[in-house]
Amino acid sequence: MHTLLAGAGTQQHDGRINSAGRGPVQWDLAPIKTKTYFAFRVHVWDSAANSIVEHIAGIDDFEIAEATYWAAVARWPAARITLRQGARVVMKSWTGD
Repeated sequence: MHTLLAGAGTQQHDGRINSAGRGPVQWDLAPIKTKTYFAFRVHVWDSAANSIVEHIAGIDDFEIAEATYWAAVARWPAARITLRQGARVVMKSWTGD
């Protein structure tokens, strides 16, 4: 059981606000299992495209992965960005190599 000291109102499970006043709000939290493998990954690479500089996202759905890739390319147009499925490069933001 976890306790949160809430302000004037707290949100109930059904989405309504409990405005009964100040006081602790308690709820049960199930343990969270963090997923570490995803079908698709979006990465930013160094200028030589030898090392990953930043992991942008891990995604299982291809359409969302593709949209994330294009959003990253729009956000960082000069960066070397890849969309990969495992070791396979699905898309990359630069030509050559």
